[in-house]
Amino acid sequence: MASVFDAINWCAARGYTDWTALSIDQKTASLLQAQDYILANYQLRVTLSSGEQTRLDTATYLLAREFAARQPTLLQSAPVKELKEQVGSLITDTTYAAAPTDAYPQVSGLLAPLLVSASRPSAWNDRLVVLCRPPVPAPVSDPVSSAGALDGSQPQNGVWIAACI
Repeated sequence: MASVFDAINWCAARGYTDWTALSIDQKTASLLQAQDYILANYQLRVTLSSGEQTRLDTATYLLAREFAARQPTLLQSAPVKELKEQVGSLITDTTYAAAPTDAYPQVSGLLAPLLVSASRPSAWNDRLVVLCRPPVPAPVSDPVSSAGALDGSQPQNGVWIAACI
């Protein structure tokens, strides 16, 4: 966890004299703003190694210096184009917006390896996952419901358990 003491040492090692001119209260406030910004804008993994924690601390110190100089940039994109179409009684209202730009690309680069992965869990790699849910309870004479899933599992409260093949 980033601390004021560690931030002072980190900035001193890099020759950032702007940080040393700040009071402890200003440094603390900037660090808290940086931590809040990271929590609000990046979905980080819960468990980090010591090397990964160092990356997170570095990103926090970079943001804290930035926030000490100016308020955080909130990313919002303005609408680029609005389009309304009517076909019969159907009205379509579409708004196209510019993609937001990253206000802190160096921080995003540092935090990228620490983000929660959107991919499937590694234990499921290269396996077919079969999920089945009958739309209505099947009669007992139905061969699918009496045979169970491909791995022999049975439905739990009408929902089949995942079967990794």
